[in-house]
Amino acid sequence: MRQGETDRARLGGLLHELDRMIHTHEANSERLHQEVLHARLRPFGDVVPNLRRLVRDISAEMGKRVSLVVTGERTEVDRDILEKLRAPLEHLLRNALDHGLESPAARVAAGKPEEGTIRLRAWHANGRLAITLDDDGNGVSISAVAERAIERGLVQQSTAALLSDAEILEFLFLPGFSTRTEVTEISGRGFGLDVVQSAVHESGGSVKIENRPGLGTTFHIALPVTRSLMRVMRVEIENETYAIPLNRLSRIATVIVTSEPDGSATVEAGETRVPVIHLMNALQSGGTLMQPGPATVLFLLSEKGHEAPIAFQIDRVVDDTTVAVRQLDPRLGRMAAIAAVTLTEQNVPLLIIEPDDVLRLAQQAQQRNVPSDPNADPTTVGRGSVLVVDDSGTVRQMLRRTLLRARYHVATAEHGAEAWNLLQIQHFDLLVSDVDMPEMNGIELVEHVRGNSRLSHMPIILLSYKGREEDRKRGLEAGADAYVTKGEFQEQAFLQVVTDLVGPAELPTPAGDPGEPA
Repeated sequence: MRQGETDRARLGGLLHELDRMIHTHEANSERLHQEVLHARLRPFGDVVPNLRRLVRDISAEMGKRVSLVVTGERTEVDRDILEKLRAPLEHLLRNALDHGLESPAARVAAGKPEEGTIRLRAWHANGRLAITLDDDGNGVSISAVAERAIERGLVQQSTAALLSDAEILEFLFLPGFSTRTEVTEISGRGFGLDVVQSAVHESGGSVKIENRPGLGTTFHIALPVTRSLMRVMRVEIENETYAIPLNRLSRIATVIVTSEPDGSATVEAGETRVPVIHLMNALQSGGTLMQPGPATVLFLLSEKGHEAPIAFQIDRVVDDTTVAVRQLDPRLGRMAAIAAVTLTEQNVPLLIIEPDDVLRLAQQAQQRNVPSDPNADPTTVGRGSVLVVDDSGTVRQMLRRTLLRARYHVATAEHGAEAWNLLQIQHFDLLVSDVDMPEMNGIELVEHVRGNSRLSHMPIILLSYKGREEDRKRGLEAGADAYVTKGEFQEQAFLQVVTDLVGPAELPTPAGDPGEPA
C-alpha cells in the first residue's frame, strides 16, 4: 500500500509538473505571437523620405518652389498597408505638383506666397488610419469637370445640373478621365485617380476629394490601421460568443428595459430614452423578444465617434483581449455584420462584428418591427420591391423618385456591402446597382447574389458611367440581366427595362411619399 501511495504521489507530482510546463509553453507561445504581431506595425514616417525626395526632384524640374510639411510620422501602420500606400501617395503628390500648384508667377499674381505648400498628415481616428494630403494650389474647376463628363457622354447635361460638387468630383476617379488634353512627363494627361482609388479600396479603405476653388485640394484617405491585430471585447449572446472592436465600443451598462405601447423597447441613456434591440436580432434578423426588466446592454460609437442612439442587449461580457485578425474565406461570401474572424485559445473560430453594419441592420430591424400603417395586412405581399444601390446620393434619389412614381416600393443602400446585408434580411424583386462603389463594388455584389441559392434568380440591373463595350460585357458576364449607362439614362427607357424584368408594380405608392421632390 505504501508503495502504491508513493507511486500515486510521484505520478501526481509529474502531472503537476507537466501541467505547469504546458501553461508555461502556452504563455511563451502567446507572448511570441503577440511580439510577432506587434512587429508588423511600422511608423508612417517610413514612407516619408522617398516622398520628400520626389517632391524635391519634381519641383526643381518644374521650376516651382514647394514645401512638404508632414505630421504624424510616428503613427503606427501595418507594414503591408504602409507598403501599398507608397504608390497612391506618390501619385497624389505628382498631381499636386503638376496640376494643383501654380507657377511662382501665377501664385504671386493671385496674392499667394511664391512657395507652394503640400501638407501630409497621418493619425488614428476611431480605430482607423486617417491620412490627408492637401495643397494650397488653385483647386479643381467643377465646371470643367462637369463639361468634360458631358463631352464624354458620362452624364446628360440635365442630370449634371442636379449633381453636387462632391458628386461631380467623383468623375475624376473614372479610368482615363481628365480635364486636360496635353500630356506631361510628370503625371500624364491628368489625375489618373482611378489608380489611387483602386489601391486604397484593395487595402479596405476609402478616398474622397475636398475642393476649395482657388485655394487648393484635399484628399482624405481612411484605411484600417492593421489587418493583423485588434483589441476586442468578447460578449456572449444566446450561448454564442462574438468579438466587438474595442475602438468602436462606447460603454456597457446594466439598465432597465421598458416596453412601449407600440411594442418596441427602450432604455435610459443619460437624459433621454433610446430604443434597444437584442444584438442577435441585429446580426441575424432573429426573433429574440425583448423582456422588460434588468438587462446588460452595450452602446456603439458611430463612424464619426459619437455614441449611436440605440442600445444592444447581450447576455454577458466574457473579457477583453487582443486577437489576431483573419479574413473570412471568400468562398463563404460576405456575412452580414461580420468583419473578420479569429481563433480562440482552443482554436475555435470567433466572429468579429462589423459595428457599422450592426447599426444599419438595427435600423432596418426597427423599421420591420414597427409598421407604418397599423391597419395594413402584414400577409399582403405585392410585386415591385426594388433595392437601389449607389454611392451618389443624387443618383440614389433620382432613381428612387423615378421608381416611386411608377408605384414600385424602393429601399436604398450606399454601397455593395450595405446592400448585401439588406438582401440577407429583406425580400426584393429587383436589384439596381451602381458598378463603382467602395466596400463592395457592383460586380462583386452581382457575383455574391448569383452565388447565393436563395437570391440567384433575382433580376439585376447594373448602372455605370462606364459605357465601353468591355465594361458592359464584364457586367453581363458577372450575371447582370441588363447594363444601363448613366450617360444615356432615359427615365422611360429605364422603367421599360424594369417592367420587362419584374413586370408592372403591384404595390400601392407609400402614403405621404409620392416620389416628387420636396
